[in-house]
Amino acid sequence: MVEVNFTFWIQAVNFIIILLFLNRFIFKPILARLDERERVFKAMKDEADRVSRDGADKLARFEQEMVRMRHDASVILGDARRDAMQSLSKTVEESKTTFRQRVETAREQIAQESAAASASLRGEVEGLARAMAEKILGRKM
Repeated sequence: MVEVNFTFWIQAVNFIIILLFLNRFIFKPILARLDERERVFKAMKDEADRVSRDGADKLARFEQEMVRMRHDASVILGDARRDAMQSLSKTVEESKTTFRQRVETAREQIAQESAAASASLRGEVEGLARAMAEKILGRKM
C-alpha cells in the first residue's frame, strides 16, 4: 500500500516545481512557436490562394483577349482579302480596257497602213502593168 509521509510531500512539491519550470521555460515557448508557425503557414496559404485566384482571373482575361484578337484578326484579314480581290478585279478590268483600246488602235493603224499600202501598190501595179504592156505591145500607152 502507499504510505503518505514526509517524502511523498517533498516529491509532490518537487513535481509541481518541475511542472511549473517546464511549463514556463519549455512548454509555453514551444506552444507559442507552434502557434506562430501555424499563423505564418495560414498567412502563406491565404496568400497562395489569393495569388492563385488572381492568376486564374488573369488567365481567363488573357484567353478572352486572345479570342477577341483572333476574331479581330480574321475580320481584318477578310477585309484585306475582299479589298485585294476588288483591287485585282479593278486592275484586270482596266488592263482589259487598255488592251482592247490598244488592239482597236492597232487594228485602225493596220487598216490605215493596209489602205495606204494598197493604194501605193495599185499605183505601182498600174505603172508596172503599163510598162509591161508597153514592152509587149511595143508602143506607148
